[in-house]
Order: sequence, then C-alpha cells, then structure tokens
Amino acid sequence: MCAEFKVHCKEKVPDHNGESSQICVAAKRHLERARLSRQAYGMPKPADNNEYVFAVDMQKVILLPKMTIKEHFFVSRLVVFNKTFASLTPDKPDYVILWHEALSGRLSGDVASAYIIKCLVTCGSDRVVFWADNCSAQNKNWTLFTAIACCVNAEWGPSEVCIKFLERGHT
Repeated sequence: MCAEFKVHCKEKVPDHNGESSQICVAAKRHLERARLSRQAYGMPKPADNNEYVFAVDMQKVILLPKMTIKEHFFVSRLVVFNKTFASLTPDKPDYVILWHEALSGRLSGDVASAYIIKCLVTCGSDRVVFWADNCSAQNKNWTLFTAIACCVNAEWGPSEVCIKFLERGHT
C-alpha cells in the first residue's frame, strides 16, 4: 500500500486533490491503522492478573551445527525451527519452542501445536492475547483457528484467546 501510494504521488501533478483520490484516502486509512496498531502493541495492558499477553514470531530456519569453515560447508546439518512467545505481561515468563525437522516441519499443524501445547497449556491463564505478524501460513490459517477454538471449548482451556495483528507492511 505504501509503495503504491509513493508511485501515485510521483505521477500526480501539484493540483492533485488528495481528499478525493481513492489511493490517497486508502493510504491515509492504512497509515492510521498502522499507527494505532503499533501504539496498542507498544502499550499492552493486561485487563487483570489472569490475562497473559505475548508477542509471537517464528525465527527463520536455523541450520545446526553452525559452521563457517569452508571445509565443512557441505556437511549435513539439522534444520531447526524456533517459535518464540515473548511475554509482554510484566513478571511473567517467555516461552520458546524449538524443534527439528526429524520431529516435525513448519506446516500449519506444527505451528498450531506450538501455540497450543507450549503456550496455552503451560501459561495456564484464563485470557491470552497473541500479537502476531501477518504471515498467513503461520498465523492466519484454519488449522490454528480450529485448534485454538478446541482449546477454548475444552474444560482445561482458557475462556478467551485473542490474536492481534499489526498492519500489513508495518510489522
């Protein structure tokens, strides 16, 4: 959206009316949503002591062991995945989930199990908020939503799970 707006601005003449242009109006709304979501992300305030707020991200693939010597460049290495749940709630721990390709991959079910098994089960909170990026494969898929809905409906699960996203392009 921002790149499209920059191209649009370069093409228009000085007498261009930004109030009536669809691209200009959409860009203003986009930037306002980005500002508001970034502001909310910067000031997470748990509603009560029973709410847990996380910033969630998956690190790019890690190859282990990490070798920089040229002779070892073609040695087989293990692909490792890292899903981090950084606590934005004061005085509550972070959770890091590591697994390697021999155990599982990084398909939607694998990521959903990281959310469910480690985070929702371990934190034991009644209300959980996840701030996630806009990666559709990891954070916006039916597998994840279905798994979270099953947890909320389970006896042991939280009563509420909220996934919040920053504006696309501004994560």
